[in-house]
Amino acid sequence: MTKPTKPTEPKVLVTMFFGAAMAAPGDVFAAYLPIAAYALFHKEHGVLTTSRSGSMDAARNKACQFAIRNGYTHLLQLDNDHKHPPDIIQRLLAHDVDVVGGLNYKRSPPHGACASSEVHNLGGNQRAIHVPPVKNTCLQEVAGIGTGCLMIR
Repeated sequence: MTKPTKPTEPKVLVTMFFGAAMAAPGDVFAAYLPIAAYALFHKEHGVLTTSRSGSMDAARNKACQFAIRNGYTHLLQLDNDHKHPPDIIQRLLAHDVDVVGGLNYKRSPPHGACASSEVHNLGGNQRAIHVPPVKNTCLQEVAGIGTGCLMIR
C-alpha cells in the first residue's frame, strides 16, 4: 500500500524585468517592494530581478529555465511598466490553476484589455478578439492573455 503524497507547498519565483522604459518608476518600485518582501519573507519563494539585455522573450525564457532548475512550482512574471497590487502572489495562487494572470490594459488608446476571448490564425497572422473590461474580481477564462502579470505552474 502506498502512502498518500502530501500536497506540495507552492514555491513561487517572482521575476521582474528591468531595462524597458517606465512611465512612473517611483510608483512601479514602490508597488514592487511589498511583493518582493512577501516572497523573501516566505522562504519557499524567491525573487529574481533581471536587467533586460536582448529580447524580452529571451529574458522570460531564462527566468523559466532558472525556475525549473531550482525546483520552483510557480513562476510569476511581472513587467515593470505596470503597477501590481502587493498581494498579487496570494491572489493568483488562490485560483489554483496552471496559468493565471492579472488584467492589464494597453498603454496606448483605446487602452483595451490585454486579454482575448478568441485567437484566429489568418494565413500565418494571428488576430485576437479582445474581451471587454471585467468589472469584478472573478476569474475569467480567456484564449490569450498579456504577460504583464502572469503566473505559470
